[in-house]
Amino acid sequence: MNRRNRVQNSESGKRTDEVKVPVKPVFDPRLAGLVLGTLDQISAVVGSAISGVPYAAMRTSAGFSDEDESELRWALEAVAWKHSKSFAEHKPLIETLVGLTALHAAKADRVLMQRGNEQPLSPREMSGILLMIFAPLLLIGLICLFASQKGEK
Repeated sequence: MNRRNRVQNSESGKRTDEVKVPVKPVFDPRLAGLVLGTLDQISAVVGSAISGVPYAAMRTSAGFSDEDESELRWALEAVAWKHSKSFAEHKPLIETLVGLTALHAAKADRVLMQRGNEQPLSPREMSGILLMIFAPLLLIGLICLFASQKGEK
């Protein structure tokens, strides 16, 4: 599906549709795959705790349709393009955080799939798992918070 952006021509003042085709990708498609895989696992954890369905059943039945995945990939790429300067400046940090978060999600998924429990996750289990998955993001958030407070003094 082609995405069209409404662009106003500065000379004529008319609006035209044009397809923007990036010359050099700002956002690595593999990174989008990690983000979507992590979101899929997170939705299974939350869905199990909320709906009362065992995690393994939720994980195998949950997932993004091809259309949804395409839309989400496009949205991630659009955000990266819109903020390409900032994204380029922080690309190593973003890639590291996405990778670590995906790694934690994969480890949690592996443990939950192997535990063989036919019980849904409790809200307490869900909270612990989500805390583990988001630990890299929380850690960097705390570091940035303390660094900004130190800079204000």
